[in-house]
Amino acid sequence: MTPILVLGENKRVADFVYRGIFGDEEGAFVNPSAIGFESLGNLVAGVVYTDFNRKAKTVELHSYSTGRDWLNRAYLDNIFNYPFEQIGCRIAYCKTSEHNRRVRRIWKALGAKEYILPDMRADGEGECICILSQETWKQSKFRIER
Repeated sequence: MTPILVLGENKRVADFVYRGIFGDEEGAFVNPSAIGFESLGNLVAGVVYTDFNRKAKTVELHSYSTGRDWLNRAYLDNIFNYPFEQIGCRIAYCKTSEHNRRVRRIWKALGAKEYILPDMRADGEGECICILSQETWKQSKFRIER
């Protein structure tokens, strides 16, 4: 079944993403903005937007999903429409482990630039920062022209 978009349930989605990433029962995202995707009443994926910097026009994305089959072009367009069109960011970024090939592959396909900071996650594990500019997103094959 195709997941449906969940808007306006920021805490529910943020708690789902936080538990998925960190394994804790209660989320620690403060005043999050979020977008979720559910199937049969259960969340299957979510994206949380944090650390919005109004002056720099940047925002960080945190995401989690229970499976791989939910993501499509329309959902990507919804996910990136918020930072780039609704709140006017020039940069959207994520931080992930250098070992998280799936997330890194998705961001690379979107056209993001990638930077790896050695040993920042743990001894022998680098922090990967994926940075997607508004200009690159506007030219993306995943963006739906409005």
